[in-house]
Amino acid sequence: MPHTASQIFKKWMEPDFKFFVNREGSIEERMKFLMQNNNMKGEYLGACLDYIRWGGQTTVMYELGTTGLIDFIQYWMRENKDNLIWADKAPSERFALPYIKHDKCPRNGEHKGLVRDLGGRIRCSHKSKKELKPSFVHSYTTFDEFSDMKITESFQSEPIAPSYDEDGSFPCDNKELEAYGKEMDKFYHEEPSFVVEDICYAILSDENSVLSLERILDRLNLELKYRTVYCGSRYAFGPCKRLNESDEQRNCPGHTEENKITVHTFDGWTLARYVQKWYEQVDNGQASVFEKTIQA
Repeated sequence: MPHTASQIFKKWMEPDFKFFVNREGSIEERMKFLMQNNNMKGEYLGACLDYIRWGGQTTVMYELGTTGLIDFIQYWMRENKDNLIWADKAPSERFALPYIKHDKCPRNGEHKGLVRDLGGRIRCSHKSKKELKPSFVHSYTTFDEFSDMKITESFQSEPIAPSYDEDGSFPCDNKELEAYGKEMDKFYHEEPSFVVEDICYAILSDENSVLSLERILDRLNLELKYRTVYCGSRYAFGPCKRLNESDEQRNCPGHTEENKITVHTFDGWTLARYVQKWYEQVDNGQASVFEKTIQA
């Protein structure tokens, strides 16, 4: 029989109790202990998650990012595939997944119009239009937090003026200056005939959609999912070791990687109940584990 939260609390001083036999060890040692010899088989997910977390006055922390937490949870699920016992008690009727809920568009409260997408999310359908000069249009793809999708942004950029040398002269020749002058003349006289129509698509509610485990864990996490790291020492930027085109004198521009720290305002037992709610969204536990990026 699995141990309940109260039983674990009462037995925590007993040296032969599974979840506290290594209680003096590091979190890494505790995770290693659980992920070998079927040590998580027949145990509550809540007990396993509570065993590998740090505790503070107001928050708890895992030395795992979202991906690491998912790996740990999936390992437990494989161990207990015939009997998924999440926690010592089921979530209450008021217990809900971290859905988005807004009364008005979070991007701009003045936006009008709503639309429901194929996934069941309610989105802002406000349209905006801008007119750009076609010869000077540029675009880039970025992730938009309000719509939770990748979008393509278009903008207008005028020709770049030649820079001066230290002595006040231009480093370019007359032909280059003449070419710049023609480009500027074209910029000033070209009509803005390139029309870009944008739809806001910010999410107002996703209560009727199925959330992935990755999305749920990200929303529950108080830490940023990604961080910027630099090659070199901890306190000074050094030569970049990841870009082949960089020479030894060039400082690292920074690289984005997943944060290995996850912070919540609740213990592992409550986290297990969120995982249970994720699993039960779809019959036979078919809710997606990882998020699929939407392209606008």
